[in-house]
Amino acid sequence: MSAKISSGFPASAVTSVEALCQQQTLSLALRQWNRGVCDAMGTSTQDTCGPIPLVEGKYCTKTAKLLHNSLRPLIHVLETCTASSNRHTQEALRHVLPTIVTSCNLVYTWCSSQGFHQLAKKSLSHFLFILHADLKILLEKIVHMATIINNVPKHSDVYSVLYKQSVHIQQISYAVHNLQSLIVMLNEQYSKNCRSTAKDFFEGAMPVGKIWKKKSNQGMPKEANEYAKQAPEAILESVVLGVTQLSQDSQLSAISTAVEALYQVWLDHILAENIHFSVYGASQLSVDFEHVKSTIMEYLDNEALQNGVMALDVFKHAQSVVTLLKRQPQGRPKNRVQPLTNENG
Repeated sequence: MSAKISSGFPASAVTSVEALCQQQTLSLALRQWNRGVCDAMGTSTQDTCGPIPLVEGKYCTKTAKLLHNSLRPLIHVLETCTASSNRHTQEALRHVLPTIVTSCNLVYTWCSSQGFHQLAKKSLSHFLFILHADLKILLEKIVHMATIINNVPKHSDVYSVLYKQSVHIQQISYAVHNLQSLIVMLNEQYSKNCRSTAKDFFEGAMPVGKIWKKKSNQGMPKEANEYAKQAPEAILESVVLGVTQLSQDSQLSAISTAVEALYQVWLDHILAENIHFSVYGASQLSVDFEHVKSTIMEYLDNEALQNGVMALDVFKHAQSVVTLLKRQPQGRPKNRVQPLTNENG
């Protein structure tokens, strides 16, 4: 900036003009931030949490987009301040750092409140959008600002200025940690929700008792039981439909969690009900497992997603359970499913 200013002003005026430019840049950035934050707060009470285009094929909620855009002027000021070393830097950082902290708090409040709210009212598509779109996009911006600060060389003039604002810098670091922890918490709650949905389904739909001890001279079963035909729609369909606007990695993460919950709860339910299997019954269970697996593949129209889901250990564990049930050793005709362990899935 100094070189451009010096070409049009006498040397004695450069410092004053440069100071004025920095003040105007800071003032404009803070006004833009304030307007964006006010718009976001106003929108948040009426946000339907539907997908709004952001940039480069990315989507987020309207509130998240406003918060995202409000961070841009702060990043510009931060980059300008950390790249220069004049007496006006301290004044600019004194204003912009606490403003960044406020933004971090607003981002956390929006993502945490909406995340838990949407999950509580079983609006799965909106919940997944908050978790995998809003939270991810906004966290990236905050991490970017934290990285700019952390990359300032020690013993530089700017570093000494930042040292005086150490409280705000610590708060920004805490904000990054809190948002990362929020992702973990929301993922845990999502997994519990998937397991609860699966548990309710299998307790109400899966037959128990003699059907699994059946013996037949008509060959092995070829058609899945009705409950197995219903399971993918009841447990997984809402997840698959709810991730269509997310990145491929996010889709794979959300769908994998739901698939793992389905199979784990399925096996846990068999164990809890103390179901005993004949060879025929074990073969029927195998047909049920395979039907659900093939239906899941039909839900996924992307080969990369199919490959990612197919690689899950739960499918291997389910098959190993069937193999054990079919062995029927002498003197112990009643085989049972073993609990799903960490080593197996």
